[in-house]
Amino acid sequence: MAEFSLDKSDSALSRLVGRVETAQNSISREFSLDNEGSALRRLRDEVHMQLNTLAQAQSSFHSEVVGLLSAMNARKEAEAKSTTHGAVFEEAVGNMLRMLGVPAGDIVEDCGTTTGLIRNSKVGDHVVTLPPESAAAGARIVVEAKESSSYNVRSTLEEADEARRNRGAGICLFVHSSRTAPAGLEPMSKYGSDVVVVWNPEDPNTDVVFKAGYLTAKALSIRAAQRSGEEAASFQKIDKAIEAIRKQLEGFDSLKTAGETIQNSAVKVIDRVRIMRTDLERQMEILSDQIGSLKDAVDVEGCA
Repeated sequence: MAEFSLDKSDSALSRLVGRVETAQNSISREFSLDNEGSALRRLRDEVHMQLNTLAQAQSSFHSEVVGLLSAMNARKEAEAKSTTHGAVFEEAVGNMLRMLGVPAGDIVEDCGTTTGLIRNSKVGDHVVTLPPESAAAGARIVVEAKESSSYNVRSTLEEADEARRNRGAGICLFVHSSRTAPAGLEPMSKYGSDVVVVWNPEDPNTDVVFKAGYLTAKALSIRAAQRSGEEAASFQKIDKAIEAIRKQLEGFDSLKTAGETIQNSAVKVIDRVRIMRTDLERQMEILSDQIGSLKDAVDVEGCA
């Protein structure tokens, strides 16, 4: 009875209660934020320190990113105001021509810095020569790249004519930058021996316009080289494919923009753009097939 009496300070029960109270007080001190040396206080301080370090790192990273973006924008604005922006666009056009033409065997030459047939004239930035196996072997397509807001449709066609004469080409592909293209100009237009397209090298969606213009220029070159009555049906198919491509491109750009900006009708509009893109690819395949069939016809005639 004496060992279980709380009245005796040295009883077993009193000692047990004392130890429990001591342990409880020790635990309370370790989990008290008021105690500077407690484990919880130290944990809180460590977390705060880590959060502050992380916040400083994020702030520094944010400032660095903002600085880089500002520098990039400043460089782009400087390039747009200087005479170098046209050279940058010309280089982009040349790269696109090689991507489309080299796999087909077309020969792409950069000649914007050299004079041509017209004295002191450097008009005509690139020349595409169709390969020997083409139905229009040796035909030349001059490509003019232009990023300048000083042009309208009339001056565009005048320079396209000069480019054809200066580079000895039958067809001109005139590529306007979307940043400076004349107001109201369609994505792709055909004016006799000239094909005019509007292209944005920073927007992959407009690559289909460039490709359509390039194939159209090649088809016109073949048509100019082959005019026999037996090929009239093939030329009719080429004309229909070119016209179908042109009509599809008339609404392609506006529908794409609407699909990106109008939320309520985005699904419907984007789906329409997808259908138009599919039809464009189909028409360009028809155009490529007709170009290939004309080549085969020329090969058969040569063998005969």
